[in-house]
Amino acid sequence: MDLDNNKFADINAILNGIFKGSLRELFERRVHDLGTNQTAVLKMLNMERRSLNGILDSTQKRADFSNMHKLAVFLNMPTEELIKMYVSQAERKLADEDTPANKKKFIRDNFDLIVLRNAGFIDNITDFKAIEDKIVYFFGLKSIFEYKKRTFSSAFSAGAIVPKNTTTRDF
Repeated sequence: MDLDNNKFADINAILNGIFKGSLRELFERRVHDLGTNQTAVLKMLNMERRSLNGILDSTQKRADFSNMHKLAVFLNMPTEELIKMYVSQAERKLADEDTPANKKKFIRDNFDLIVLRNAGFIDNITDFKAIEDKIVYFFGLKSIFEYKKRTFSSAFSAGAIVPKNTTTRDF
């Protein structure tokens, strides 16, 4: 009988790993299972609401590891696993943010700057603010991230020739 319980424990562990969700979802599920509310949990953990929400939403700029440990104990999970989830969520949020580094990467990935300079569209290939402003104005966009490459299908067969650079043609 003890062997059967271990088998189900392993299955439950696998299923819990698959259906984890975000830190906020885990927290809300745990609060619901205990039949309590967030205020009572905050008192129990001796945490501030802003700190807890910053961890759950991965928006806290400076993480307090003692609070993360308290939350991990409350969620019945290893602290290392909670930290991995926090970092993973934070990385996804940072990748979507409207930062100068993300703008530069987007411009480099979607535009052939040398061709645009040679065509006289831009003056300098290193002044990303001017490049962004020029592209946003030219296309009437609110943000550089609104630019999307259009897909064109040919009306006839072009053969097996693959173009060297499609970013300029798409532009």
